[in-house]
Amino acid sequence: MEYLSSCNISTIETGVFSDLPRVRTIYLSNNDIFTLHKGTFRSLQSVYTIKLDNNKITSIHPEAFRDLPSLQYLYVRNCQITTIQQGTFQDLRSIYVLLLHDNKITTIQEGSFLNLTRIHTINLTNNNISVIEENAFINLGIQAIFLGGSHLKFVNVDTFKHLNTLWHLDVELVCDCKNFPFWSWIRSKSFSGSQTCLDRYNIPMSSLQSSDFDKCTIPCSAVRIDNYEESVFISYGKLAFKKADDTTFIIKKDFPMMTVKNNYEITIPKIGMKKGHLVVLYSQNADKTIIPAVKFLFTDENYFNIIKRTMMQSTR
Repeated sequence: MEYLSSCNISTIETGVFSDLPRVRTIYLSNNDIFTLHKGTFRSLQSVYTIKLDNNKITSIHPEAFRDLPSLQYLYVRNCQITTIQQGTFQDLRSIYVLLLHDNKITTIQEGSFLNLTRIHTINLTNNNISVIEENAFINLGIQAIFLGGSHLKFVNVDTFKHLNTLWHLDVELVCDCKNFPFWSWIRSKSFSGSQTCLDRYNIPMSSLQSSDFDKCTIPCSAVRIDNYEESVFISYGKLAFKKADDTTFIIKKDFPMMTVKNNYEITIPKIGMKKGHLVVLYSQNADKTIIPAVKFLFTDENYFNIIKRTMMQSTR
């Protein structure tokens, strides 16, 4: 066990612990460490816990935590970290608890926590997170994620969707149209923790009804259509319908007219018969003729109503 807390340490040389292959715990809290270099903890095959709380760490090299097969507890709380690079923690096959709260992290990048199959808890509370990239939490056997106290404005419905072992989630975000798919998904779950609306006095998301989204905010230049629960299908021009992409942006000024048909049935190749609300967006060709340009089929009633209101507001 190496107790090096409160020792005014500002730099850790690469491989400084290489002569301690059997050390189980390293305490480096309450120092002045600014960065973690490549191979900082190299050859520590037996280390179980590393504590780096209350330092001045601003950056972590993607290979700072390589070759640590026994590491289960990593604490890097209350530092100055702004970015976690892809793959920083990917070799920590035994990691169980990862504490990164009270830093200045702004973005959770794709692959930030790649293949942490034994992870139980990731705590990112009280950071400056505004964006969680797609696949940021992929291939995790995680049970608890803490994201409260950040600046999240949007969470993709697929962000946590494939985390089958997740049972505790703390998250705060703006409950507007963009987050309707995520709100609907939250309502279908029974997570412990706190999932609240920043713009509604932190009331629980699960307490909202679809009517509470009637006056939600919308982008000023585009309408975002997410493929909520795979209930959205799309056709361009005269092409056949297909499953819509995860997200489609419609630029308002490109479509001067919209029509809606309810209870519309259509057979979609390789998918089969679908019934829902058909929305047709029309554009103008070179001679000013109005022609159908994009068609959407919405099979989820609640999501259709949200998008319909948003599109109608957008054309005023």
